[in-house]
Parts: sequence; structure tokens; C-alpha cells
Amino acid sequence: MKKPTLEMLLYFLILLQSCGYSPTWRTETVDGENSNVGKFTSIALDSNNNPHISYYDEDNKIIKYAFKDSSGWQIETIESGVYMNEHSSIAMDANGYPYISYSTEQYYVIDYTDVHKSELKCAYKDSTGWHIETVISDEYIGGSTILDFPSLAFDKNHNPCITYYHYRCQWPCSRPGSSYLKYAYKDATGWHTETADIDGYSGMGGLSDGRCTSLGFTSDNNPHIGYIAYLYPPLEDEKYLKHAYKDSSGWHVETIDSGRTIGISTSISIASTDRPHIIYHAWDQWNQFNNKNHLKYTYKYSAGWQIATIDRGGDIGRYNAIALDSHDVPHISYYDSENRDLKCAYKNYFGWYIQSVDNNEDVGLYTAIALDSKGNPHISYYDATNKDLKYAYCD
Repeated sequence: MKKPTLEMLLYFLILLQSCGYSPTWRTETVDGENSNVGKFTSIALDSNNNPHISYYDEDNKIIKYAFKDSSGWQIETIESGVYMNEHSSIAMDANGYPYISYSTEQYYVIDYTDVHKSELKCAYKDSTGWHIETVISDEYIGGSTILDFPSLAFDKNHNPCITYYHYRCQWPCSRPGSSYLKYAYKDATGWHTETADIDGYSGMGGLSDGRCTSLGFTSDNNPHIGYIAYLYPPLEDEKYLKHAYKDSSGWHVETIDSGRTIGISTSISIASTDRPHIIYHAWDQWNQFNNKNHLKYTYKYSAGWQIATIDRGGDIGRYNAIALDSHDVPHISYYDSENRDLKCAYKNYFGWYIQSVDNNEDVGLYTAIALDSKGNPHISYYDATNKDLKYAYCD
């Protein structure tokens, strides 16, 4: 009988660990005792692995920020009395201070004409407190303007950068207006904006580009964006998962997946090899009329994009987020709306491992994920039953 080789022993050790892997999840309520709070969350970790979360207090119209230190959770107000659109994004700067991007909107009347105003903002904290900058402001008299789906990240020069969706439509908005995937960055002279992708129909129907944006950077400091485009009449349900990136020659756009199967949520993370990994929500093309929605994953390699289904069911994969650890292993948080659970998935040599993180009533909307220095996931999310902001972390 042959003696087992070192390679065989390592293989069986990994197999044993994988089969027996059962991480311990701990959940906490961060905010929400007296009002409906916790929607539109985003999470980041500082150098000490402490969580920092941006979110919205819907009842009191307050954009909030929470962080955890040795004494527990601390909650601060960023801006009050505003209507926030459905997304926020947080990142920590090189000095350990938070930057948060979000957008607000308001309606009012000028000379008996309705006006819609939307603003994309960036709030940041330093030793003197909070500061709020308006990245772009758009006012449309007799029409609608939307600045939404912000995603904030720092480039390799530590400059804050934001991707977002810009949509304009003259009332009544019975047909599509103009829509853009936009990219904003800040340098010593202030904020600058660029158009990464635009629908080619100028309000006559066609693609609505730039929804559900997610931003990451490669080692050469080039931005990469994952996002969704919608095709308007005659095929209203046609959607596209797209990827835009910038290099020395400008912006480039490619379609990764298309059809009526593409859903409404996506997230990107860049591997150490500079290859983008994207998670997204999609319907099963064979069961689209039976409400079979799945969580799908794609990454780019030398031959193109590889697409796989991670989890499938009645309605799985909304509010997803992805982060890669130091070994480029993807960790994904998402909402299982069929069972109303928060779930987390990660990939190893043997496939995808999926675990229910929180299944206490209806939980797991607006998830965001970050990994600590040991590769352990931390997730912020909304508890729809109790209307609370919650936080889960794994040992």
C-alpha cells in the first residue's frame, strides 16, 4: 500500500475543513429604536477593523453615520431634512476618516411651474467635524432629473471618485429621456465629471445607461464600473449587465450579459490580478414567467467573461455586494426575498458555500459587505420587520 503523499494529505485536510466549515455569525442592532432607519446602507472598515456605516433615517429625513469603537456604537447626523435617493456609499481615506456619497432630491414651484432638483453630494469627516460638498446639482424646470446609484472609492492617489447615474426627462415622462453613466473625481482644483457611457437615442427610446453602478480600481489606477442598462420600448424588459473602464485612450464599454433575465442589482470588486469580478441579480431565462430569480457571478479572464449561478430559487440575489479577500476569494452578501433571509456566499476549491446569516423574520435588504484584515466578512443591512439598521460579522 502506498503511503499518502504530502499533496494528498493537504488535499484531504482542505476537504475536511471545507466540509466541516461552519462560521459563527453574530448580529447586532445598530440603530432604530424609535424610527424607521437602516435603508440604503454601505459599510467600510478602518485599519483597526472597526465598522463604519452610512444609512438613512427615513422617518426623520436624516442621513446618518454609525461607527463602532471600544465603547460601542456611536451615531452621528450628516445631513437632516432631506429626501435621500436609494443608495449611499462609504469609504475610508488614508487617514482613517470616512467619506460618504449620496444624492438628494426636492420638488418646488417657480412661476407656477413644477421644478425638480437633484444633487449628488460627498460628505467627509476630518479633525474639525463633518463637511458636505455638492459634486453636481441639476435643476429641471418642467421635467425630472435624477442623480442616483452613487458608488465611492479612492484611487491609488487617494483621491475620492464617484460613479453615478444621471437621468433627465421632460414631463410628462411617458417616454425615456437622456441617461448617462457618469464618473466624478476630485483633485487639488475640485470636482470634475466625465461621461463614461450614454444612451444613443437622445430621448427617442433605447438604452437607459448607468443604473446600479459599482466602482473599483486596478493597480494601474484605471477605474472599472459594473452597471445595468435598460432597453425601453418596444422591449421594456430587456436589460444588460455592462462593464465600463478607462485607460490612456479613454472610456471603453462592453456588454457582459443581456436579455430579459438581468435584474436590478450589481456589485464589482477588482482582484489582485486586476481582473474585475461582478455579482448581479438575474432571472432564469427558462423560468422568467415563474418568478425564478437567481444570484449570478461573473469574472473576466484571458478568454473573456465567465458566468456562473451561485444561488437560485423563487427570488434570490437582490441587494447584493461583493468583496475579494487577500487570496481573491469572493465573499458575497445578498437578500433571499423568498425566505426573507440575509445570506452570505463564498467560493473555495470545491465550489460555493452558502450560509444563512440572519433569518429572524424579514431581514437582509440593502446589504453591504467589507472584509477585515483576516478575511472575515462584516455586513450592514436593513431589518424590514423591525425597521432597524443591523450589522453582522463572522469569526
